[in-house]
Amino acid sequence: MGTIYWEDMHVKDPALYAVLIGVSNYPYASNGKAAVAETHGIRQLAAPANTVKDIADWLIKNKDNLFLPLKSIHLLASPSSLEVIEDKSNSLKQLVPATLKNVQSTLIDWRKASSLSPENGTIFYFGGHGIQQSRGDSILLLEDFLGQDSENILENAVNVSNIYNGMANFESIPNLPKTQVYFIDACRADLINLGKFEAYQPSSVFKIEVGGTDDRTAPIFFASAAGHETYSIIGQKTFFGRDLLDCLDGAAGDKIALLNGKRGWYVTVGTLAEAMSKLVNYHNANSPLGRACPRSLNIDKLNSLSSEQSICELGKVPSVRCYLNFDPDEAAKCASVKFDSPNLNLAERMDGPFENPFLCSKPAGIYAIDAVVPATMKPKLRDLPEELVNVRGPFFNYALSFHS
Repeated sequence: MGTIYWEDMHVKDPALYAVLIGVSNYPYASNGKAAVAETHGIRQLAAPANTVKDIADWLIKNKDNLFLPLKSIHLLASPSSLEVIEDKSNSLKQLVPATLKNVQSTLIDWRKASSLSPENGTIFYFGGHGIQQSRGDSILLLEDFLGQDSENILENAVNVSNIYNGMANFESIPNLPKTQVYFIDACRADLINLGKFEAYQPSSVFKIEVGGTDDRTAPIFFASAAGHETYSIIGQKTFFGRDLLDCLDGAAGDKIALLNGKRGWYVTVGTLAEAMSKLVNYHNANSPLGRACPRSLNIDKLNSLSSEQSICELGKVPSVRCYLNFDPDEAAKCASVKFDSPNLNLAERMDGPFENPFLCSKPAGIYAIDAVVPATMKPKLRDLPEELVNVRGPFFNYALSFHS
């Protein structure tokens, strides 16, 4: 059974080749069907497999709007029992499990297929358990982690650096894609008692040739900074995967002129990095979960060229969640707020009372905002003069202070 989830044989290079890997089920970890005596704190998950399936379906749905025509998706998933039960399509359990052998063979096939032209592009996404062995690295734990016959505890794991460096041009493979994007949706925390196994190394996927020039546009989005953990909504999506899909659907969209002169609403690597950072910061500052389980985000290999790299084009002007914060609270009961955007041919005046904060939705763009209060509330409260604002995703927070 192959790992190709979707393929369009009619698409010719240059094209986009994707690999998505999601591991929720760890049979040899805590509460697994074949749990070993020492599980090192590794437990079952209930979101990564479902997340990569949703990302695969998003790519297929938007295949004509990506930065290159979508050629193929390799998908490996080891779903939890909860994900299988809640999968109405009954497709998760049909996918190839993300074992070491399957991951190695899939990535080798992926590299071979994408290496036919440097103008091709690739996407790599991994969701599941991850650890750091030395500060700053990222080791991905596969379904059969802890199930190895040897004493090497990391045998059924792979290092992100081996995958990343193995996709750089070599003398023997000179035409690997120059545009690559990596998403690592895994923890980078320390494994309990890992010091006992510091001499062990994860399995290699690629043989790495030394030397050479690496001129790729190839950023890596890590869902966690070194030493941190990731989180998910059990049985649904990981927070990182949810934010990524939200951003690709428009929350990271902006009106941009690309380097080739084409202009429109796009999600680029740069706008994606900015929007996902804002979502993480908002979660940490405003969510009860943010205080108990603070999230992090680390983006590596980001440079000026990669920031400008388009990921997808949006078919329409994105809608933006707008939060209006009234100060003082009594202003929310009587104020009138106007959003005026001549470029969008949109002018709307909204009259209170409002909830505070008040949530509304507006098309992204430049607006003139003003607010007034009834004469009976003056001079205790004042009108707000017109101000130009840029309403863009992932959300727009605006404070209205009516103090005299």
